[in-house]
Amino acid sequence: MATIKQIAQIAGVSPATVSRLLNGDPKLSVSPQTRERVHRAADRLGYLPRHPVRAAGPARTIGVLKGFSTLSGTDSAPHLSLLRAVEGALHAAGMAKLTVTGDAPAQPVDALIAYGTFSPTRMERLRRWTDNILFLGENPDPLSFDAVVPGFDWLCGHLCGYLTGLGHSRVAYVSAGEELPDCSLPDPMSRHFAAWLQNRSDLPAEYLRHASFSPESAYAHTRALLELPRAPTAILYASDAMAVGGCRAIAERGLRVGLDVSVIGLGDMAAASFLSPALTTVYIPYALIAQVALHMLRSRLDDGRREPLTVCAPLSLVVRDSCGPLREA
Repeated sequence: MATIKQIAQIAGVSPATVSRLLNGDPKLSVSPQTRERVHRAADRLGYLPRHPVRAAGPARTIGVLKGFSTLSGTDSAPHLSLLRAVEGALHAAGMAKLTVTGDAPAQPVDALIAYGTFSPTRMERLRRWTDNILFLGENPDPLSFDAVVPGFDWLCGHLCGYLTGLGHSRVAYVSAGEELPDCSLPDPMSRHFAAWLQNRSDLPAEYLRHASFSPESAYAHTRALLELPRAPTAILYASDAMAVGGCRAIAERGLRVGLDVSVIGLGDMAAASFLSPALTTVYIPYALIAQVALHMLRSRLDDGRREPLTVCAPLSLVVRDSCGPLREA
């Protein structure tokens, strides 16, 4: 279990500063750089606040609605990490969290945080529950709803550009998503990779694989990719845990990760830098996204804002040893 002291050591600040910042103390004044270092250290260690600083004003109940099953995904899938960060931010702010299942919340909610894509019928229900709805991941109606959207729109092009810059012309993507009866968790980068692949007439459609959020699924799809007549020399994965499964398949093929096949994950899980080779991945600022979402909720509930906002959160590539220049045959 991560501690305040461990985060302070990584971020280079005092434990008191870490405690006040992560627990949402409104009186704390720190630089944006310090705030980012603390949040990044907390993300890497998987820390959630335990002792909330109660905000002044009326108590709020926030409904949380998931367009995915927490039982079918792996514990380190990016959407689960983001959900935990948001729930931690609500706890730290003294806002009661109500997990919404079924046709209606068990009690009235002041606002709703929704993650995923929902059927038209479900969307109509959401509108009846509350006027204050914030989506995570993507915004189904930017003219009506708030949303915090990680920058996946440009991520695919950035990653493919990075790999082609290393000489890799054969780049594949093992995507992941989940479908439930009236809601889903689509892969945020799949359609962008499909468009990139469509512009590459020399690459087969099989370079886009539709897996699930598990190392086992990624392992099977990676084996299929490596059996193609022109196997990819670089593979992207929809989560770090999936990349681990892919690395296993690559090694069993007698190939070396980072030398024969470059690998990029997503999420920058705490163990990513301890793998061998260390995993190149994409850092998602979970704590920052959670804080932005919380600020947007407060501006609606406490300040009366009615205009919808969509905020794009930055993502960054963390280069480690699982990527390298294309080796000549």
